[in-house]
Amino acid sequence: MSHNASDVQKLLSVVTVTAVYTDPANPFLVTKGLTASSPATGGVRHFQLPDPTTIPAGMSYEIKDSNGTAGAAGNKIVVMAPGSVQIDGSTDDDEITKAWGSKVFVSLGNHYLVRGDQRAVLGTPSGGGAYSNSFPGTEEQALPSGWSASRVDGPSDSWPADSSGWLVQDGTFFSGGPAGDTTSLGDHYDGSGTYVLPRGGSTTLTYAAGTLSSADVVVFSWMLDVVYSGWHNYVFQVNGVTVNTFADGDNGTWQAISYTVPSTGTYEFKWLWALDDSSNAKYANATLNNGCFLDEFKILDALSPTAAYNFDGVEEAPLPTGWSASRTGAWPADSSGWLHQEGIFYPASTSTSSLGDHFDGTGDLLPVGESSTLTYNAGTLTAGQVVEFQWMRSLREQDRHTLHFEVNGSSVSSVSGWSPGRGVWDPITYAIPTTGTYTLSWRWQLSTHYESTWTSTSYLNGCFIDEFKIMPVP
Repeated sequence: MSHNASDVQKLLSVVTVTAVYTDPANPFLVTKGLTASSPATGGVRHFQLPDPTTIPAGMSYEIKDSNGTAGAAGNKIVVMAPGSVQIDGSTDDDEITKAWGSKVFVSLGNHYLVRGDQRAVLGTPSGGGAYSNSFPGTEEQALPSGWSASRVDGPSDSWPADSSGWLVQDGTFFSGGPAGDTTSLGDHYDGSGTYVLPRGGSTTLTYAAGTLSSADVVVFSWMLDVVYSGWHNYVFQVNGVTVNTFADGDNGTWQAISYTVPSTGTYEFKWLWALDDSSNAKYANATLNNGCFLDEFKILDALSPTAAYNFDGVEEAPLPTGWSASRTGAWPADSSGWLHQEGIFYPASTSTSSLGDHFDGTGDLLPVGESSTLTYNAGTLTAGQVVEFQWMRSLREQDRHTLHFEVNGSSVSSVSGWSPGRGVWDPITYAIPTTGTYTLSWRWQLSTHYESTWTSTSYLNGCFIDEFKIMPVP
């Protein structure tokens, strides 16, 4: 069983199914975090996932072949979803066809994503839903639909004749496939010598993703494993623009990449491996993989937040459920704030250009050395969830004011000094490290310098938070 954010749920919620459930009209109804299928007799097994609209987004269900028989067509596991609910972008049933195999199905609110394995019937991104490809197969197998590859020889060297690569007819490798393949030398080293790779050459893997929607998320793992990585450039491009470069210092280790689609449109993704025109780029070594690798490629639907507050409302409106506020010291009598009974403001279209309640034209009113704290009791959050918000300071002597974001009482992010400027919104993200109970706080701290009390009609004289979200685990 893989170790991920839902392991606790799985370990505490397990059922072993010994019946076969051969009738697709009468499948076993999955309710536990881990369903182990271990029938006493053979036959195709049918399992049905819960309606995703009835369970929290991010809830996962693992279904596992526990007696090692699913590799035979007559003993495969068929995974169904109710009604027209999609699994990885398709209303077709999914299948587990590997002996001892398992798949994890993650609810995204109204459909399911297969995590960590390629579904039996792939849905296309342009058709809606999610897409997943872990590139299983055998060496020399054709690329999946929508994928292509090309390569260019160097000015002095050519790619070796046997550099077909794995699951590609050119020089970019994919990990996976037969047992031991990920630790083999691929096709870029056959033991004939150390000068094998073509200096100045390049190879490109391309995926035509079609139409993607704004906020869809592209994730994958990649690795460069060569002798002298400083003479190799491995990049990820979106519509011809490089957005990620594999770090030289990470040579030989898998790195996870996430890219959020900025706007709805047609997208093409490329992975380009370019070798420097230097003899150092030619080296191969029997202890390395001597190539570039890509795996666990997915396109995920834009995630819906499990909690979201834009704080739209009227001045003096009460805080939403789960939120509270506190402050220290003597704040001015009219410092009720917007949507808040304490000193931190929330902006709205009608109030972001006003002075709020911290300046009434009578003088410098902010309390030296004091603080105002906004708190949200988030409850139980799962490792991998992401907290997002934006914040802003608009103060006369801004270097005398610090805004802290605190998680369970410890500051994890802060903004102080003059950067990023008065009235400039600054986006912040925080990934939940471990599953547990979380309290999130924003603390506006004034320094003990007398200038911290100064206000001005030119500024908003306060701190602001908006667009707060807690996103589910991708």
